[in-house]
Amino acid sequence: MVIRFILRREHSRKHVYFLLLLTILAVNVIKQKRQASLSKSNKKRLSEFQVETTRNKKRMKLLYWSTVFGNPVRVNDLSKLPYFHVNDQCSSLCELTVNRSQAVEVDAIIIHARDTSPFPPDKFSHIPFILHTNENPVYTDLLKNPLFLSHFKYLISYRLDADFPMSLFRKPDLTTPLPFKEKSKLVFAAFSHCEEVRTAYLAELMKFIPVDSYGACLRNKNGLPQRYTKDFKRRKTELSKYYKFTLVFMNADCDYFVDDQLTHALNSGSVPVFMGTEKIDMLLPGNLNTSVIKVRDFKTPRDLAMHLVYLSRNEREYNIYLRWKYEGFKFPATYNATSILHQWESSNTVYCKVCKQLLHGNLPTKSSLKPDWCNKRRIAEWLGKIKEVRRKNMV
Repeated sequence: MVIRFILRREHSRKHVYFLLLLTILAVNVIKQKRQASLSKSNKKRLSEFQVETTRNKKRMKLLYWSTVFGNPVRVNDLSKLPYFHVNDQCSSLCELTVNRSQAVEVDAIIIHARDTSPFPPDKFSHIPFILHTNENPVYTDLLKNPLFLSHFKYLISYRLDADFPMSLFRKPDLTTPLPFKEKSKLVFAAFSHCEEVRTAYLAELMKFIPVDSYGACLRNKNGLPQRYTKDFKRRKTELSKYYKFTLVFMNADCDYFVDDQLTHALNSGSVPVFMGTEKIDMLLPGNLNTSVIKVRDFKTPRDLAMHLVYLSRNEREYNIYLRWKYEGFKFPATYNATSILHQWESSNTVYCKVCKQLLHGNLPTKSSLKPDWCNKRRIAEWLGKIKEVRRKNMV
């Protein structure tokens, strides 16, 4: 009798344990289903809550996580572009740091596209990642990699359509150029990176007109310091002002890609001969639109050479390209709504703009960045017409 009672009790206890186990499993399944069925509207409300929380903050903090071309970022260093600082008007609401130990408290993490290792750990993935590049996709493959770009929400770039445009092409100055007759030399060039197409075009151009090449590519002239040295840009501008023309050949034709080479030429008062993006007009508003000679407008280097020779002998025609220097800037009303205005005329740095946009929550909603498809130049695109012209001349 006692044994039967004990057995019943043991059986009852096992039954209770079994029911308890089933209950626990059922609860876990329900929890998982609830988490899996979190609706888009709930996610949107969560996002709106996060934005509202950000709005209530009085000060934003940005972390520049990476190095830049292997060099540590020096906050507030104004010695060279791009500047990593927050200007005085914005300092009360924005802070830029390079201290990774503060990552848990920052509002955005910025990473340079050429310095992505080490990448921030997954525990910071809830923080918006911002990609920074002043290099084009031809020389930065990750800008074309969808998987890599899926980690980033926003872009700081030379592109005018970036979330935060930051071009190395700065607004030129109105320094009066040397008079036509004092420009005793014809064409100035200084390329340090011997990209195949621009070097081939330069070689072809040299067959028809004299070009003084101070750079590493087809050098025939000395007197310019090494690139990236302290005196390089000043000396380059000083030298080129005695030339009627300066070759400004970008190393790729990617949309919007223009760097400070164009600024140097315009500042010097030498007329730029430009090879690069088809969107160059968008970076040259108003009367700056007639400040450059576009290589694309000529079938062959010989045609371009003949045009430069013609201008070098016709002061009136030549000075049309410098009219903006004498008249001052004449920008249309539409200039006020352009991205280039916000870069040239704004007193706020790009990092200040990032802070303000994050603070007010008026950034576009998107899951990630899109690839920037820009292919390497092909000689046929720029020099292919030469063979065609030569064939016609032989017939």
